[in-house]
Amino acid sequence: MDKRLARFAIITTLAFIVSRLLGLLRDQIIVAHTGANYQFSAYVLAMQIPDTIFVLLSGGALASTFIPKFLEVKGNKGERYALKLAKDILLVIGIGTLITCTLIWLLTPYIVDHVLLRGSNDPRVPQLTSELLRLVLLQPIFLSLSTVATSILQSYEKFLIPAIAPIFYNLSIIASAIFLYPMFGMIGIASGVVIGAMLFLLLHIPQLARLGLSKGLGISSLSWEVKDILLHMGPRLFCQATIQINLLIAVAFASRIGPAEVAAFRLAWVVFFLPISVFSASIGTVTLPRLSQNAVERELESFRRLLQSSITTVTFIILPASIGLGLISTQVIRLLYEHGKFGRSDTIATASILSLMSLGMVGYGMLDLLPRASYALSKTLPPVISSLLGTICNISIVELLISRMGIESVVIGFITSALVNSTILIIYLSVSIGNLLDRTFFTSIGKQIVASASIVPVIYVTQQFASSNLFLQVLAPVTCGLIVYVLVSVMFRQKELEIIVRSLIPEKILERVS
Repeated sequence: MDKRLARFAIITTLAFIVSRLLGLLRDQIIVAHTGANYQFSAYVLAMQIPDTIFVLLSGGALASTFIPKFLEVKGNKGERYALKLAKDILLVIGIGTLITCTLIWLLTPYIVDHVLLRGSNDPRVPQLTSELLRLVLLQPIFLSLSTVATSILQSYEKFLIPAIAPIFYNLSIIASAIFLYPMFGMIGIASGVVIGAMLFLLLHIPQLARLGLSKGLGISSLSWEVKDILLHMGPRLFCQATIQINLLIAVAFASRIGPAEVAAFRLAWVVFFLPISVFSASIGTVTLPRLSQNAVERELESFRRLLQSSITTVTFIILPASIGLGLISTQVIRLLYEHGKFGRSDTIATASILSLMSLGMVGYGMLDLLPRASYALSKTLPPVISSLLGTICNISIVELLISRMGIESVVIGFITSALVNSTILIIYLSVSIGNLLDRTFFTSIGKQIVASASIVPVIYVTQQFASSNLFLQVLAPVTCGLIVYVLVSVMFRQKELEIIVRSLIPEKILERVS
């Protein structure tokens, strides 16, 4: 990864960090009001359908299909024709999402009873879930249009607005939890979700207008490029929505056990997904345009080097994060959520799920990068197969074990799905482009494993001497573990650490230091 892309990744990462921290604050405020009860469970269940619709119709599948085609058209036919293509896609996706959400609105009672809450033992949950679902179905309409806008800006390597838009989305929900929940209950929070989605879209409009996208919106006839994008989106829909689909499956299974399990799984997942969304998603986002350009120009060696560097940079961050999170899960959950109506028993249940879930962090960390790399090579079938096999493993494991293991079976199925999916994809890409899993790769991963293992005794010892202050019980192990990890990485001369440092510190300062 070159320094310019690395700097973009850091900018995107910082914005993602703020957004995800606000996401944590959002759930802290909501669960402090409700506790891990049927209200929060209904909110979690209701949000699964619009989130899944959004990801399926316009999430990663659209970005990974649109950006390579947009760059190809821009290079071959000029910017004016490429912007016309963008306008057509914007309208097609918007109309498609509107039709889908309308159908879901009509089928809401059936979906709630037979998909989300099959076997639920709390009669209060179905009615509230149905009310919330019908309201939040407006969310994917605005977010789908926002995703097209994001893909356009990323094609021009403009990452700032797409990165900060989620901040305003979360701020809207936080405001609704503070000001609207006391008056309207969970309906007020659902209203904040819709308002936040509108803000998400509105933020993109000024930059799109400067690019000339606001002129002459309308579809006279679909070009073959539009049809090609829609055709290639088809195989990508399922695998790009893998995380959301597996989350939907997990939450639906958890609802069979009870509302408390749904709430605990959701809260654990938010913490679990924080380092994944912050680091691996940002790296995947900024490398996709360059990977696509390398693939179009048939520069496979550059493609291989960039992909290998991106993979090892993701693992360099995610591997120690997964180990640390597993070791201090109880303290983290206490610090974040044990307020208001969220009690100690809720903390223990959530921390247990988080500790087990952390074993799958590296697997999920790869799922934002590896499918994009395959799509950049115009290979759509392998990610479909790997995603399908991972999802089959998920469902099979839970169905087999849920009666004996309860919520633990749901977590095991959830993490196994990602590990199966990412393993298949990385082996396929290595065979396709050659030498991806070479000696350099395994040497780097081996050093990361040793460096990550070195933080285990450090965290354990630090916990024994940590203050009674809960914040310090989290901060001290994390700080000491990070220091040791960096020192060991410096000793091993890890190139991933150098990439991160060079992207954070201006080049002139580095030259003076050296």
